[in-house]
Amino acid sequence: MKKLLDLFPSDLQKAIKSRDMAKFMGIVEKMPVEEAKALVEAFEPVAAKLGLVLEPPKGPDTEKVLRDFEPLLQAITAIAKGKGDDNRKAQIEEGLSRLEKKGWHLSDAVRRIWNGERDPDALASDLDIDSACLVQRILELIDGKQEP
Repeated sequence: MKKLLDLFPSDLQKAIKSRDMAKFMGIVEKMPVEEAKALVEAFEPVAAKLGLVLEPPKGPDTEKVLRDFEPLLQAITAIAKGKGDDNRKAQIEEGLSRLEKKGWHLSDAVRRIWNGERDPDALASDLDIDSACLVQRILELIDGKQEP
């Protein structure tokens, strides 16, 4: 176990050694979503052997995420409703590509929405919870539900 522990950053090692899972999860929740999930999955067997319980990492505050992304979601919706032009669509695609590098996985779902798909379960099946919430919001906007 000592070797596995050495793979973790020092702040996480300290939290593990002190058995402070609240501190451990606090550090993990500040990481990018995909990295946090991978770390928790890797640590779960060790935690179980130590008798420690891990909560799944929470994503960013969903309401804040929705507020922050609302202009982008509105623009995506406009394209889906046929109200945007090719330049705007290209700008959105570039923005989505940048977001992919930050752990947001919206590009595929947005393309599918633009192609007419509206099944929320199918669109969100491979997404993390926060990306799925954004896709759900796009579908709400398409259906005319304007409240964020």
